[in-house]
Amino acid sequence: TEHTMAEGGQGALEATKTVKEFEAITASRMWEVLSNWEAPYIAASGIGSVLSTTGDGGVGSKRVLGAGPTGAADPKMQYKEELTKLDADAMTFSYAFCDGTEKPGGCPFPIFGFRGQVTVEKQGDGCRVTWTGECGFSCEPKDRPDLPGLYAALIAAAATMASA
Repeated sequence: TEHTMAEGGQGALEATKTVKEFEAITASRMWEVLSNWEAPYIAASGIGSVLSTTGDGGVGSKRVLGAGPTGAADPKMQYKEELTKLDADAMTFSYAFCDGTEKPGGCPFPIFGFRGQVTVEKQGDGCRVTWTGECGFSCEPKDRPDLPGLYAALIAAAATMASA
């Protein structure tokens, strides 16, 4: 695990990563699913859902997500993300959790400074998806969310949609 100092001295940021390979899904098809800022694969994963989006799906676009089965109805389980980088030619995008000033309570998870990146690479007739994140944790190690498991569930849901 990589460590860097968080801005403002809040503590160490930790990097997490999940890589999945698919022989029967082309990189262009997987990119088509993953790069959609409305992200229907999030709901398909069972992890949560995108409740609303603003912007044109390009850099600076934002979305409100609801986490878990109660996220759509419970404002405490809602948070915002912003698209910070989009490179369709390189099939990569980056996003960040908004800082929480938009709503009371901020992020519903015990993390801060989250930044994520998703990259799709051509691999033969198939593809490789790499989902990385970096954040700090504001909880004990035993209470930390399983971010690599979360990324894996999102990738698996996108793969199911890309295969349809």
